[in-house]
Amino acid sequence: MRVRSALRAVAVATTRLQKARDVQRHAICAASEAGASLREIATQAGLSHEQVRRIVGEQGEEAPYFVTVERHGVSPLKRRLLVRARSASMAGELAAWIAERGSGGMFTAVGVSRAGKHDLRRAEETYDDADLWLLPDRPD
Repeated sequence: MRVRSALRAVAVATTRLQKARDVQRHAICAASEAGASLREIATQAGLSHEQVRRIVGEQGEEAPYFVTVERHGVSPLKRRLLVRARSASMAGELAAWIAERGSGGMFTAVGVSRAGKHDLRRAEETYDDADLWLLPDRPD
């Protein structure tokens, strides 16, 4: 009985800690947007300059990525999608989800590379992580 209650206390403390980290991340981003330097934020947050830079950088703008996804199993399939996302890992997850939604089966990202802005016009399928819909054709 004591072990169960102790483990429950650990789970509750972990949940509270995660919520506090989320609040801290939002506050750090807000301070950065307000014009505070990364060193000032790091001092107030009790973090290193690099940790603050990473947190602020995660909130960066979307970039285009070419993602190759593969379906394994009965009928293997390989697709290459162009998606816009905030990071390469997010682009891989997004492309796998889009491929699963469109073709069925379980897909995994096997290759992710940064695409240039001009590549958006050449791609057959271009997706955005904001709305998860196929983007309309762009004028050349």
